[in-house]
Amino acid sequence: MNDKPIIFLDRHAAEVVSQHEPYRLACHLFHCGLIDRTETLDLGFEAQVIDPLCDVINGSTDSVSFSKICDHRADAILEEAISTNRRVQVLWSGGIDSTVMIIALMQKAEFRNCKERLQILCSIESISEYRTFFYKYIWQRYEVIPVGYPISNFISSDALIVTGEHGDQLYGSDFLEPYVRNGLAFESWQTALPFALAANELSGDEATVVQDYLEPLMKAAPVPIISLFDFFWWLNFSLKWQSVALRIPANTECPQQIFEVTRHFFRHQDFQRWSLHKHERTVLNSWSEYKMPSKQYIYEFTGDKVYRTTKVKEQSLRLIFAGESTRRRKTQRRKDIDDPQEKSELTSCGLVLNSHFSPIFITSA
Repeated sequence: MNDKPIIFLDRHAAEVVSQHEPYRLACHLFHCGLIDRTETLDLGFEAQVIDPLCDVINGSTDSVSFSKICDHRADAILEEAISTNRRVQVLWSGGIDSTVMIIALMQKAEFRNCKERLQILCSIESISEYRTFFYKYIWQRYEVIPVGYPISNFISSDALIVTGEHGDQLYGSDFLEPYVRNGLAFESWQTALPFALAANELSGDEATVVQDYLEPLMKAAPVPIISLFDFFWWLNFSLKWQSVALRIPANTECPQQIFEVTRHFFRHQDFQRWSLHKHERTVLNSWSEYKMPSKQYIYEFTGDKVYRTTKVKEQSLRLIFAGESTRRRKTQRRKDIDDPQEKSELTSCGLVLNSHFSPIFITSA
């Protein structure tokens, strides 16, 4: 196997490459390869962290509102686009996160008188998810590029590519929906976790292994991890973050070039610090309250009270931009694959992402 540190693995590759069973079970739980940003857990291989949590935790703790961070982030992206003379390709999935992103960019583009730089990439599913918004604010106002799977056919390394990725990691996890609805989300995580693990088809022994494996990660959190909601938010924030940051570049023919021009809107450290500060006050009475600061930001632009009150998180980006609506991957675990030839095939497709620290992608695609 390549001796360079690993930066990205998809779920199936992670379950084959790592020989550490607790890690493989954790990947099964989250349906993706995991990289620990706290560098606490044994992954079974050497990993390179691209967004170390220590940089976030040790930075400024000034409380800045969500809306101000959105506005500053959009302005910085447009400033970069103007200074480098690039287009801005905006991947609008129609979901809450990408709608926040596009509103911030549209408002700043209007202010800077540079609307022509924005290209809105969206699909039929994007429009279906928020049809009113599309026809009122996008159609015949901005250049619209209809897209399908794979998204790599439509994005360009000559542009800045802006996505709504990491919005989920700021708020919690869509894993939490059934537990918010049935009341388990705000029980202690030690009490409620066995129910969540059983729902993901882990045996009793496997559930114990996973809980013991993740315990040190809970202790490494900079805020108290008390409830099941806290638990899944912290897993998403600390373990899944890097997979989310790299999954679009990883599925292109030139991942290094695409990564270098990709600007995930919510990846900025100001959003991460906002999440850490906000999370200690997170209690939901219903699932429709999930992502309420984002829905409030949208409401302040659209005046859409029904959306603010009733809109819930959907699998927008995964279904539209990852192509899972047309080619859903097999979900069975691959823990028993020991064929050396298959392992070689999986590990031989590593791709150098950045010559500075030379990590590699490993995917099973």
